[in-house]
This record gives sequence, structure tokens and C-alpha cells, in this order.
Amino acid sequence: VLIISTAIGVVRQMSSEKKQGQPSGYDVATVLLEARAENVYRKAVEVLGASKEYRITRQADNDLTLDFTDGKVQAGLQVSPVADQVSQLVIASTQGSAKKDIGSVTVNGVLRICKEMGVRCEAARR
Repeated sequence: VLIISTAIGVVRQMSSEKKQGQPSGYDVATVLLEARAENVYRKAVEVLGASKEYRITRQADNDLTLDFTDGKVQAGLQVSPVADQVSQLVIASTQGSAKKDIGSVTVNGVLRICKEMGVRCEAARR
């Protein structure tokens, strides 16, 4: 329980830049939230559904997963229950040929959902 409570709200990121000969790199951000998984997922669907920049391309409510795109970058989102009132939010995206700031889709997406839910989140210190 202590490990979970100290990790709640800390956004962790892992990324790989595109290298010559590879179709793309990847970018992943994850956070534990003190909220039910279904509520986090509903908020993510609401935020993406209202976005003018992104559109949802696949939505699987039973699995709490969805895919979305801005036309250049493909991304996926998954919410998993960890405990009754704790869930894990993961957003992963490709890093295509259009150079974007590392984390622009994943970390910013996680932080936006945190903000919309009224949950305090911050990027992990490296």
C-alpha cells in the first residue's frame, strides 16, 4: 500500500526516437490515479471526443482501451484497475517522421486527463 500511495500521480515516461531504417520510434507515459478505472476511462473518452486536434479511431469500452490520431501520430490508451479506487492510465504513441517534442502526445495526454479529473499529477524527476 505504501508503494502505491507514493507512486500515485507520478507520470513516468519511456521513449525511443525514430532511427534510420525504422518506421517510427515510440513514446509511452503511465500514471497511477486514485480513481476507479471506469471513471478514468470515461473522462478520457470525453476529453478525446471533445478534442479538435485528435479523433478516436477505435473504442473498446469493455477493455477500457481506445486508439486515437491527429492524422500524423497514432496513439493508444488503456486504463487498468489496480485496486478498487486505484487505476493505471497508459498512453502510447508512435513517433513518426514529423518531429514533435518527446512526450507531446503521451505525457501531455496523461496530464490533461489528470487535470480534467481534478487529480494532481506531475512528471517524474529523471
